[in-house]
Amino acid sequence: MKKSILISIKPKYVADILNGRKTIEIRKTMPKCDLPIDVYIYCTKDKENLLDVGYKDFFSPRFIVRKDHKNYSLNGKVVAKFTLNKVERLHIKYGVGWNTNTIKDILTIEAKTCISRFALFDYLGSKGGYAWHIDNLVIFDEPKELSEFTNGKYIFGKNYKLELYKLTKAPQNYVFIETEE
Repeated sequence: MKKSILISIKPKYVADILNGRKTIEIRKTMPKCDLPIDVYIYCTKDKENLLDVGYKDFFSPRFIVRKDHKNYSLNGKVVAKFTLNKVERLHIKYGVGWNTNTIKDILTIEAKTCISRFALFDYLGSKGGYAWHIDNLVIFDEPKELSEFTNGKYIFGKNYKLELYKLTKAPQNYVFIETEE
């Protein structure tokens, strides 16, 4: 078993990731784990359908057939995974803009996150946050159900062992999972 992360992302941002426009995911927290680690993308159930917010440029033949079906939705599914190789701290510098060790330009951050500086300020506030860099994106031909993933809990007692539980609900932010890959 391999430790991975399952992250919840709204459909409009998932569309930007799948179309290659969004290469940085912004979070208030940093995962407490060794890098690199695989991160699975769960498209949240939202009023907006992933198919309606810009995920129309995708080239998969399976997807092209399915996107014409009115009842088919990728919301509530795990649609892709990426490798998290790098996480950078974002903080406000002198109240003028964002600063990291390598991403100095607010316009670069806006372009790579597909989020305006005002939305970033609203979301992160003066405490700042973290830039999760999206590398090696793999889009699944067949979206996965949440129940296909497990998280492990160590049980202490006579026999110290790892119990695996199928996920039944999406994480608010992210959760560590066990994968077979």
